[in-house]
Amino acid sequence: MINENIENLYIHIPFCRTRCPYCDFFSVKFNENYPFKKLLLKEIVLYNEKGYLKNIKNIYFGGGTPSVYESNFYAEIISSIGDAFNEVSIEINPEDGKNIDFLLLKSAGITRISLGIQTFNEDALKILGRNYSKDQIINTIERIRSNFENISFDRLIGIPFDSIKQLENDIELYLKYQPTHLSLYILTLNPTQERLITNRPDDDMVAELYKYAMKRLENKEFEHYEISNFAKNNKYCQYNVDVWNKNNYIGMGPGGVSTIENKRITNTASLKEYENLLNNNELPIRSSDILNNEDELFEYIMLGLRTKWGINTKKIKDNLNWDKIAEFKENGLIKHNNATLFLTDKGFLYYNYIVTAII
Repeated sequence: MINENIENLYIHIPFCRTRCPYCDFFSVKFNENYPFKKLLLKEIVLYNEKGYLKNIKNIYFGGGTPSVYESNFYAEIISSIGDAFNEVSIEINPEDGKNIDFLLLKSAGITRISLGIQTFNEDALKILGRNYSKDQIINTIERIRSNFENISFDRLIGIPFDSIKQLENDIELYLKYQPTHLSLYILTLNPTQERLITNRPDDDMVAELYKYAMKRLENKEFEHYEISNFAKNNKYCQYNVDVWNKNNYIGMGPGGVSTIENKRITNTASLKEYENLLNNNELPIRSSDILNNEDELFEYIMLGLRTKWGINTKKIKDNLNWDKIAEFKENGLIKHNNATLFLTDKGFLYYNYIVTAII
């Protein structure tokens, strides 16, 4: 049965205190009067009635800004899903650190913290719309470290005023607090966002920054297991690994997305419609689409090549452009060992081009 094979749950918390000008994720201004907990618990009940949550192993609370809610909010949500998980992750904004009871968050069942630092450069933080200081970040880190061991820090690459020196300073301060995981995302902007986010380095410098980060972290024994993610001692983000490996997952909350076998299900992003549907005992689904063979192939390659595990070429050998693969292999962009095709660190810089070229 399909519901036997669903081990991953993403819960979208769609609220932010303020919206960052570079962000493309769905979010709205936080409204503490909106009955989100009641509605989310109802959505969980409806999925439980279908038997879709009985084998959940990994939960990821993303956003938006999950940390706009107090720690006891999560105790009730998690307990309504189950009581035995491999990993339960939550994203935290340093702005909220002083208001969070991290011991209570741990008692609620959270096992992993992802802290959205982005940088310690306060001038860059202001342009990025991040409302916290370097001191607030450090205070939040210290409070997290008192309660959690499995901690991830985020850093955007290509931010205002970015340079090798700034990136070096940030990474060294990150490492001082001994995270088990680091996520380094290259800042990508649409034309409107580009006008708002000024003083950014050019593309050549962004590539140099990315190469510096890869080398520095690998020298510090962080495994580069995904294009933007580095882990120590196999402390991967388990939810994300399963998604990249095309395992089933449920997405809850406004704008949440699920993939179950070859079906892509998207929740409504309207808070009003989300509330109305759940109050009528209906799942808040906006659309449900079937992925055809071409979609499945592209997603398998696109997701697999993001990771160190790559793709198995045996089962898709007739769909691949082997001339291009040979060219990329000769140029040191990919490796092909025992039917496993994966990108080198150099190849990650050309990821988008390679994915489309080899099909």
